[in-house]
Amino acid sequence: MDSGIRDGISPFRAAVVLGVIPGIYIGVLIGLMVAGLNFLWESPRDVIVAIFWFGVIFGAIGAVASLIVALLAALLKKSLRWTVFSVSTVVASVFIFIEGYGRCYGCHQFLDWRAPHLIYTPGRSILLTAALALGCIGVGAGIGGIVYVLWGAWRRRFVRRIAYFVLIAVIAIAISLSYLSTPGRGEHPSQASLGLKPSGGLDHVIVIVDDAATWTVFDYLLKNGSVPALRKIVENGSTGYLKTFRPTHSPQIWTTMATGRSPTRHAITGFINYAFPGMRYGIANFEIPFEWMLEYLCLKLHALGIGGARTLGPERRRVKALWNIASDLKLGVGVVNWHNTLPAEKVEGFMLSNYFYLSLSKRANECVYPADLIPEVEDMVAAAHDSSFDWVTGFSKDELPGGSAGERADLVRKVSNGDFTANLVSMHLHERFKPALMMMGLKGLDTIGHTTYWEYALLHYPQEYKLTPYLRKFTDEELIKHLGKAIDNLYILHDRFYRQWLDMLGGNDAIIIVSDHGFEMNGNQHEFGPPGVIMLYGKPFKKGYRIENASVFDIAPTVLYLLGLAVGEDMEGKILTEALDPQWLSSHPIRTIDTYETVRRKHKKIPRKVSEETLKRLKAVGYIR
Repeated sequence: MDSGIRDGISPFRAAVVLGVIPGIYIGVLIGLMVAGLNFLWESPRDVIVAIFWFGVIFGAIGAVASLIVALLAALLKKSLRWTVFSVSTVVASVFIFIEGYGRCYGCHQFLDWRAPHLIYTPGRSILLTAALALGCIGVGAGIGGIVYVLWGAWRRRFVRRIAYFVLIAVIAIAISLSYLSTPGRGEHPSQASLGLKPSGGLDHVIVIVDDAATWTVFDYLLKNGSVPALRKIVENGSTGYLKTFRPTHSPQIWTTMATGRSPTRHAITGFINYAFPGMRYGIANFEIPFEWMLEYLCLKLHALGIGGARTLGPERRRVKALWNIASDLKLGVGVVNWHNTLPAEKVEGFMLSNYFYLSLSKRANECVYPADLIPEVEDMVAAAHDSSFDWVTGFSKDELPGGSAGERADLVRKVSNGDFTANLVSMHLHERFKPALMMMGLKGLDTIGHTTYWEYALLHYPQEYKLTPYLRKFTDEELIKHLGKAIDNLYILHDRFYRQWLDMLGGNDAIIIVSDHGFEMNGNQHEFGPPGVIMLYGKPFKKGYRIENASVFDIAPTVLYLLGLAVGEDMEGKILTEALDPQWLSSHPIRTIDTYETVRRKHKKIPRKVSEETLKRLKAVGYIR
C-alpha cells in the first residue's frame, strides 16, 4: 500500500490537483466555446472575463467534489493511489452528469417539481436521474482508471512532456476555433443598387408567425369545423410541416426566418443575455455543451446579485433582416411584435417592438417607430385592453380560482389580449400605410401551451392520461373543464385573425403563416417537439398542395422572391418553388445576388439591463428558471 508521505504528496493535495486543475481547464475550454458562440471576440475583455468566471465555476465544482472524496479517504485511511482513482472518478462523473442532465427532461423534473409533467412523475424522475448518475459513474470510473495508470507514470519526464503538450495544444486549437467561429470579421464586396430593384413582385406580402402553432391541434379543430379560415387556406393554398432546428428556442428561430441565416451567423440565440461582472455584452447561447445547467447556474448567480441580465435586441443581430433589406431598397415595411426587436429599428414604414403593448407606458420611444405613431398606438392598445376574453379561459373575472391556478387563468386572459392587440394594431397600420412587406408575431399559443398543457391533455386524451394524486397538486376537475379548452379557444381566435387578413388580400397579394415549432401536449416542453406549420395562400401558390420539404431557412428567400427582389446566395435556405404555380414561376425568373451584407454590423451600444417585469414573464412560462 503506497502512502502520500512516501510519494511526497498528501491525499488532500492530490485531490486539489485532480479536482481543481481539471475543473479550471474544462472551464477555460467552455469559456472559449461560449466566446465563439456569443461573438465575444468583438470585445476581447469579455472573452477574458468569460474564461475567468467559467474557470472559477468549474474549478469550484471540481474542488468540492474532490475534497469530499479526499476527506472520505482520510477517514477510511485509504492509500494515495485509491484517493487518486476515487477523486478522478467522482470529478469526471460530476462533469459528465452535468452534461447529461442538461439533455434529460425527466431530470429537470427531478430538480423542479413546480412544473409538473404528465409522463415524468416524481418517482420516474428520480429513477431516470439515478440511472443517469450510475451511467456517468461508470464512464467516470473508466477515466479514473486511466488517471490511476498515468499517476504511476507521472514521474517519467517523457510522460509529463506529452501531457503538457496535449493540454497546451488543445487550448491553442480551442482559441483558434473560438476566434474563427465568430463570423463577419471581414468586409463583404459591395453590390449596393446593382440590379436589386424590385421587378415583377407582388403588391403585398404578409408574414405571420404564430408561435407554437401545431398541426395536431389544427387537424382536431378542422374535423370539428371550428377553423373555417384555415380550411380555406388548406383547400386553396399550399400547406405542410415546417422543419425547424433544436433546441426550439423562439428568438433564434424567428430571427432565422427573418434573415435566412443560422443562429451562428445572426447571433440572436435567446431571450436575454447573462453578463458576468465585468462583461460588456453578455452570453445568450449556452447550447453545447452543458446547456441547461450553465444557464441555470448563471441565473442563480444573477439571483444572488452577481452579474446581470441584459437585453438581446437588434443591436446584437449581425446580419440584415427582411425589413432592413426592403427598407434599403425603398420598399415599405411594417413589423409588429417580432421577437428581439426592442428597441424598434428605423425602417421605411413602421415597426412596433416585441411585447410593445406591455412596455409602451415606460419606453414608448423605443417601442414605436416612427415616434409620431405613439399617440395612435397608445389609443389602440387602450381600446384593446377593454376587450374581454373570458370565453378563452372559461372563467369570468369574478370566478377566477385562487393561488397558482388563478394566476394561470389570468395569464391566459392576458396573452389572449396581447395577441388580439398585436393583430388589431397590425391590421390598422397595414390599412393606413399599405406596406409591401408586413410581418407580425403572435405569441399566445406558446405561452398557453406552457401553462395549460396538462389540462388540455387530460381533457382530450382521458384514456392515455389520468389525474393522478401527483397531478392533483396542480390541477383538478374544475380546471380541466375550463382551462382544458383554452388552447382550442385561442386557436379559434387566431383563425378569426387569419380570416380578417384573408379578407384584406388583393389579387396580387400573398400571405404566409408559419410557426417556429410545434408543441407536445404531453408535457411542458417543446425542446424536442414536432415541426412547425407553414401555410401559403395567394396567386403564386398551388391550390390544395401539400408541402414536403420546407424549413425555417426558406422563409426569407421565398419572401424576397415574392417581393420581386434578388435572393442572397449566402442565405442558407431556398425558395419554396415546390409550392409555386408553374406558370407563375416561369413568368417570374429567380434572381440572385452574392450578399446583402455590404456593411459589417457592429455593436453600437451596451445592451441595457433586463427589467424585473421581463424576467418574471419569462419565468412564468418556463423559459428561464
